[in-house]
Amino acid sequence: MTDLLNRRSYLCLTLVYPQSAFRASKSMLTSIRTASIRVGKPLARGQVGIFDQILGGARPKSTKVAYDDIDTDSFEIRNHSAMVDGSKTIVYEVPVRQEGVQLFIANDGPLQSKRPGNGGMRMLAYGDEQLAINDAVRLAEGMTRKHDCYCTGFSGAKLVVHCSEGASPKTVDRPALMADCADALESLGGSVWTGCDLNTTGDDMDILVSKTPYVLAGIGSSVDTNVATAKTTIGSILGVIDAHDLDIRQQSFMVQGCGKVGKNVAEMLVELGARQVKTCDVVSKLADIPGCEPLAEGENWFDQHVDFLVPCANSLAIDELVQDRMPAPKFIVGAANQPFANQSVRDAFDRAGVLHVPESISSGGAIMADSVEWSNQKLFRTVDADMLYAWIVDLSRAKSKDLCERAKNKAVNISKVIDTVYSGPNATPVGSNFPEWLEAKRRENVGE
Repeated sequence: MTDLLNRRSYLCLTLVYPQSAFRASKSMLTSIRTASIRVGKPLARGQVGIFDQILGGARPKSTKVAYDDIDTDSFEIRNHSAMVDGSKTIVYEVPVRQEGVQLFIANDGPLQSKRPGNGGMRMLAYGDEQLAINDAVRLAEGMTRKHDCYCTGFSGAKLVVHCSEGASPKTVDRPALMADCADALESLGGSVWTGCDLNTTGDDMDILVSKTPYVLAGIGSSVDTNVATAKTTIGSILGVIDAHDLDIRQQSFMVQGCGKVGKNVAEMLVELGARQVKTCDVVSKLADIPGCEPLAEGENWFDQHVDFLVPCANSLAIDELVQDRMPAPKFIVGAANQPFANQSVRDAFDRAGVLHVPESISSGGAIMADSVEWSNQKLFRTVDADMLYAWIVDLSRAKSKDLCERAKNKAVNISKVIDTVYSGPNATPVGSNFPEWLEAKRRENVGE
């Protein structure tokens, strides 16, 4: 047993449960303690896995859900830092068939078929596994806010791959990892869905979807989910401009991070005629975008005088250093998840009058596309991608404008009114409304 507990080849499953969701008979769970299960020896192909043991070997064979929750009696639970703030997150581990790789699957709320968890898979070499666990919890809970904002029909989830012991995103055996992830998603029976995120690719999702149906990543359609996310950022910027009666041709922007999403945001700002679009990235050549002004070597994005800061890179980038150094922009609207390092920094920017549109509004495009794909797969695979992007811009623009107006265009009021612009989890899923929007556009175009 000691040898098993010391091994590090396993898959980690993180689930967030309200205490009311637990069965009263499970005394182990009622206090919301944490523990872990580690399986030392990597499983051979076809060997019975931990989920099969727990679920009596029953594995769903289709997209129909075979069960609505998991019997967690056979799992131990681990501590994580968010528990001190009242988080009900529970972290589980199941096997991965390669050394130095862990996969955390975080689901915010009880596993269920009516409102499954949804969130992308990201891959990083964290400092240690606890940081990866905490990131999975934080991101899953942030995803719930996005899903509730637009009522996608999902709850929040996140898959986080932690590379250690010499493994890295470049060296991971991705087909093997996707096979292990597929086994877990199959065992969850449609209660968790995933797609691309940081350091995972469309090729990874192609492998994954060949083994399990629980993947939403624009597969089989012309829709690019990175463009979809960028469109919510653009829509949110336009909503701010509408609410403040501004002219985008007179506004300056600092796009921090020019990866798969940030590059599209910068290009779209240029197309819209923005007065100035500065760009930067840790990979300097990515910031070299036609019509933009890439920062010179040695220049810092947080030293720039701009109207809009558009964070599109790593989470928690706006920290105390940025707070102290950056000339206060008028607005912060971006695609990055949780851009502020902590609440104290966020409060400082609020007091300085910097209006921030939360990422629940400004980076929800991919999950809006997911909602359409989930609601009407045939339509999703045949629709003109530009029509879907226009729908995303329309919705995010209206929601951002509504937020600003409810806050009376005051930064300190945003946190007070943000919940009032959320559609909530019980409204009609936004994706099911897309056909109605399409029909309205068709009638508009033919003059009916």
